[in-house]
Amino acid sequence: MIRRLHPFRASEILRLAGALAALAVQPAVAAEFEKTFSYDARELTVTDLIGAVHVESAPGSKFEVLVQVRGADADPKYIKLESTEGNRARLIVRFPVDEYRKYTYPALGHNSRSSFSARDDDRHHGGDWLRDLMDFAYGDRIDVSGRSSGRALELWADVTVKVPASQHATIQLGCGEITANQVSASLDLKSKSGAVHANDIKGDLLADTGSGSVEVRGVRGELTVDTGSGSVIVADVQDAKAVSIDTGSGEVRVSGIKAGDLKVDTGSGSVDLADITTDNLDVDTGSGGVDGARIDTQDMKVDTGSGGLEVELVRMGHGHYQFETGSGGIRLDMPRDLSADFDASTGSGSIDADIDGVQLSRRERREAHFKVGSGDARVLASTGSGGIHLTQDAGRASRR
Repeated sequence: MIRRLHPFRASEILRLAGALAALAVQPAVAAEFEKTFSYDARELTVTDLIGAVHVESAPGSKFEVLVQVRGADADPKYIKLESTEGNRARLIVRFPVDEYRKYTYPALGHNSRSSFSARDDDRHHGGDWLRDLMDFAYGDRIDVSGRSSGRALELWADVTVKVPASQHATIQLGCGEITANQVSASLDLKSKSGAVHANDIKGDLLADTGSGSVEVRGVRGELTVDTGSGSVIVADVQDAKAVSIDTGSGEVRVSGIKAGDLKVDTGSGSVDLADITTDNLDVDTGSGGVDGARIDTQDMKVDTGSGGLEVELVRMGHGHYQFETGSGGIRLDMPRDLSADFDASTGSGSIDADIDGVQLSRRERREAHFKVGSGDARVLASTGSGGIHLTQDAGRASRR
């Protein structure tokens, strides 16, 4: 006896069969994939558009690279890996920017976005790499969002680069974070948009980002930090000929530096210095205070358009020490063996000198000229608006 199916049950079966048939004709979901590379080279340049790049030490004499392509749209039809061998090897993770300019990268955060173009980095080192790589017209942009969008590809490539000792690696990244840890080689780390972190680098280091913070700890070599917008932390740089730190906007904190020259330049943001030993120290900020503790330098120049200056000099040479601010007070704490000629002036405020053998009259409260000891160094302190306080207690008890 044949039993008839209940009409409701029969309709459900038909609906299920239709759904299965539809699935059968849909394309397979794209699969994430990865690939490894090895280079017997003197230099390696790795270029990636979106993702995280980790730089590590290689166990042998060859560069080793792992590329992991991730995201819902991960597929070899979208990502091309172009590898060039030789002494100056190169690996390009090429995205389909001729068809897609919008991407989803969840690591940014659900409410975060990033947008960049070739022109954003023209003032930085190697500013044309994105334009040359992607064949962009001037001003063409890439938009990256942490939130999924139907018009964007969810696609990125995480890269691990292992660098052999005493070699050179250049990392070029559009959007994402670059980290480098315990590498005994020289590194150029460049990002259009994203943070750069480096720790324990034995070699020259360039950390350059168009927008993002930079944190560097432990470098034995030359150091250059350049960010268009973002805070900077630099600590423990030893025996360098030169250390240069430049940010268009952001706080700068520098400590534990031993270098021939130290230059700090910020368009807007405070500068905090501690435990600095250098022949020449130059600090320039358009707007922001400068605070320096335990400074040992032969020459020093501090210039800020707006902000107070407070500096502790534990040792002074025979050079020039110039402190200028358009608006803000100046406090200089100098060593007990002080020997210098002084010129101090303020447009609005008073001048006080708590220095052995120096007594300022009433008419010297706005402009003062005097000599301490043999006058070996030359000290200029000038503010458009604010008081000037000069003391001679540096090194006895640190302010920090």
